[in-house]
Amino acid sequence: MLESWKLEGENVDLPGIVLSVIITQKLELLCNPDLSGQFPEFHLNSSLEILLLGGANFSGELPASIGNLHSLVNFDILDCNFFGFIPPQPGNLRKLTSLQLSGNNFTGQVPYSIGNLTLLIVLSLGSNKFEMFSKLKHLTGLHLSNNQLSLVSHETSANVTLPKFLHLGLSFCNLNSFPQFLRDQDELEWLELNGNNIAGLIPKWIGNCGRETLQVIAICCNKHIGFEQHHVFLPWVNLAVIDLANNLLQGSLPIPQSSTQYYFVSNNLLTGEISPLICNLNSLEDLDLSYNNVISSILQCIFNFSDSLNKGLQTQYKKAQEEFTAVDISSNQFEGEIPNLMGDLEGLNLLNLSYNRLVGFIPKSLGNLTKLESLDLSQNKLSGEIPQELAQLTFLEFFSVSYNNLQGPKPQGSQFSTFENKSFLGNLELCGNPLTRKCRNLESSPLIPSTFEEEEDEQSLFEFDWTIILSGYGCGLVIVFCIGHSVITGKSQWVIKILASTRTIQRRVNKRGHRN
Repeated sequence: MLESWKLEGENVDLPGIVLSVIITQKLELLCNPDLSGQFPEFHLNSSLEILLLGGANFSGELPASIGNLHSLVNFDILDCNFFGFIPPQPGNLRKLTSLQLSGNNFTGQVPYSIGNLTLLIVLSLGSNKFEMFSKLKHLTGLHLSNNQLSLVSHETSANVTLPKFLHLGLSFCNLNSFPQFLRDQDELEWLELNGNNIAGLIPKWIGNCGRETLQVIAICCNKHIGFEQHHVFLPWVNLAVIDLANNLLQGSLPIPQSSTQYYFVSNNLLTGEISPLICNLNSLEDLDLSYNNVISSILQCIFNFSDSLNKGLQTQYKKAQEEFTAVDISSNQFEGEIPNLMGDLEGLNLLNLSYNRLVGFIPKSLGNLTKLESLDLSQNKLSGEIPQELAQLTFLEFFSVSYNNLQGPKPQGSQFSTFENKSFLGNLELCGNPLTRKCRNLESSPLIPSTFEEEEDEQSLFEFDWTIILSGYGCGLVIVFCIGHSVITGKSQWVIKILASTRTIQRRVNKRGHRN
């Protein structure tokens, strides 16, 4: 008899297998979509300890005989296509430390017997069709996103003490208010409440929820209009990620603590000037505040830091040049000129400054951004000619300078021969193919090598260690995916980087977002 059997990532067909007979301790058949049919029955007194079948393609209901696996410690049937009710028998598996049932089509209630699994460390029930939530005692990570929960949205009974969670994912769970049990969650590191129906002011007490420990708070795609208590800085002192996007936030932009790396607040109703305190976010890597109505010269804030911020950061400037991959502050009321120093960001592949109030010339230095794939400067008040240096951008797939006050010949050659007339609309003095207005002088300007050196000021170099400023993404779905992995692997930095790069890819596909 086998003690262990592992088969991962291959196509298998195991008709009539009796798992409890041929396997005594461990069965691992992960990522085998061709493993299908009815789930086998398990005999009494099986010694199986680890059963990992995630990614198979079973059908039918989970058999009650699963309760015979009294030695089971780890049970994984993620994305296995089961349906129906979860039988109460898994609640008898008192040795379980990991129970992963996400990604199936289970309905009804989560059995109260699950509360008997006092050794559980990981419980994954997301992406099913459950109607309730059952408390557990020693759980540190709970992810129930994409369900229709009801119990957690009510007041917690005075005689019920919930565990101290570290990770809590309740996105798309039909909540209409902040769960009251969060008042006592002072050890939280990750809180996700995206895509619910929570409306009104964010309560004052939420600031005490993981004040010293919270690293990620994601409450996008709700109906928040602001904070009950005004904060000079948001209260969470160790926050790395804050996602307030796709709400109804009004007033001025809330400023998070200096520890913040990723700040998403797009698609709200924010207005007014942005506080200069945002320049103190010296850990910031990704700022998304597109689709609001702010009026600011934030661009100068980004690229012209005070001596106190610049001190000791010279070594980070080159890193910023290489890792800054996307800038999108579209659909606001940003004013002033496009900084020449933006041409130093050699790693940029997306630049979207559209729908603002920018004036002046398009900097020739943008021709240095040889990795640029998308450039959108439309709907501003830019003037002068389109620099011939932009013809050096051989990776450019999307380009728009429509509805400005540009004039003269458009750049010739390279990618510019592929851009349609709509990329240049609304500039009556522009000329050259494919535009309807032909240039009188057909000589094009010579191609100038990428040797931008003008207006370099060592005291105003951009030395924030940022990697991305981007916008316009969906409601938290990427975060939902990443959270599940972060609990299991503990690789929070890896998760955050994947989140950022995924949103960058998504932004390239949807070159211009729209308010919901």
